[in-house]
Amino acid sequence: MKRPRPRGAFPLEYSATLPNSKASQQRIVAPATIASSEKGKSTLYNKTSNDTLVSKKPSIISYKLIRGYQRNNTFDPYYICKADKFFGPRIATSPIFLQKGVLDFDTEISTSLKIIVLGDSVGIQFSQALQEAAGAQMPNRHVLKYSWRKHEGVHLAQPVRGGGAVAGYRITGMFTMKQKDNHFQLAPVPGGGWVQEHVDMLKNAMMNNSKISPSVITEPSLKNSADFDVLIMQFPYGWLERPKEQLFTHEIIMEAIHTSYTVFGVKTIILQTVPVQNNVENLHRELVTINNAISDFVKDYIPPKDGSGVQCVMLMDVAFLSLSLFVHNAVGLKLVSTSALDVLHKPISTREKERELVHYLNSTLAKRLNCCHPEYKEIVAFSCGESVADPSNTKYCQRNIYTNDGMHWCMNTTSGRIHGALACLLRCRYEYEFEGQVLRDCEHDCNDRYMTLNPIDFHEGFELLNY
Repeated sequence: MKRPRPRGAFPLEYSATLPNSKASQQRIVAPATIASSEKGKSTLYNKTSNDTLVSKKPSIISYKLIRGYQRNNTFDPYYICKADKFFGPRIATSPIFLQKGVLDFDTEISTSLKIIVLGDSVGIQFSQALQEAAGAQMPNRHVLKYSWRKHEGVHLAQPVRGGGAVAGYRITGMFTMKQKDNHFQLAPVPGGGWVQEHVDMLKNAMMNNSKISPSVITEPSLKNSADFDVLIMQFPYGWLERPKEQLFTHEIIMEAIHTSYTVFGVKTIILQTVPVQNNVENLHRELVTINNAISDFVKDYIPPKDGSGVQCVMLMDVAFLSLSLFVHNAVGLKLVSTSALDVLHKPISTREKERELVHYLNSTLAKRLNCCHPEYKEIVAFSCGESVADPSNTKYCQRNIYTNDGMHWCMNTTSGRIHGALACLLRCRYEYEFEGQVLRDCEHDCNDRYMTLNPIDFHEGFELLNY
């Protein structure tokens, strides 16, 4: 049964009709609980309407937004955004970066879902940060394979807060069955190789909840012993061959979806759009084309009618968050006109905004530091917190507050939005059980709330929101 279109201010209040039973005529409102920290007390204020909360089932996923809290990057020592080692503290180049409810909060997640993040080093960073957001403890965290040195390739945290699991699997190409057991194209080599033995180790570790030494890979005693519920696909854009946009056809994305189901057993997949990064040569030709293809795929996806395969594909618009940060940074550095900011508030679709923003930003890609990757150097307008007079003869700049190196994220400022969006999307799927257009509306609201720089409404004197 399809649920009615939600109304009101999602996600603070989200209404739906429960199917079947006596409750079918009652509206259920997802409560948002606001906690105050005034005078050291934790006073809860339940922001609900007069409607009856009739759902009694245990929560599959819930989350809290905590203002003034920053993650410690406990599991990610390589990409911690500390003060710049050459030029001191990082710089907030735009007033909006310091505005209340924009980048000053974090997200705490509780879930019984088994979630895996598939991607390159950015995907591994996302999975490590998600493990921390879900309350993973070091004794319950298992690194099953290092890709090189101490760079994690396959890892698992179980249990996390709520009893679920969060895993990460590093890959350097599109996820396809033809790359199975290709040991010659494993990270840090491009190509997208993956190994069934590593997958079996991950599933067995999740099934047995036991730690396996990363230095000893043995033949698993059981195969396909456990499946994941959700896969988050972070496309390894930087590792793909050019022309990269030709790798994002409907057929290739569908193959990645089918492979994800075959290998990990997932029924739900969240596709992330491709954000701004050093590897981009032309924002319009590459990112606009690619993200249109990803968005169209999600919109047009039809699950198998027999209940097999992936039943739900959703969109997490990381690209638009990165463009919003990029345009504010570039305006703050006086590299693009302030009129570019007007695009963010136009009553047009996200993809249309993306195209207009790219018109302003594309020319800034030519100005890059003389460091550090030989082919894809850092973009001044995206990475720096200060103007650089002669980029081609400059190795370093004082950094801004949202990107570590033009590729990886500063989780201490962006984690709240990244994990808020993820948890919000999963609640659309698992708590409200929306389908069809109602699911798409819910997805849109999540992206509009978190994958933008729209301020979160923390009421005066309150520092926490519960969902």
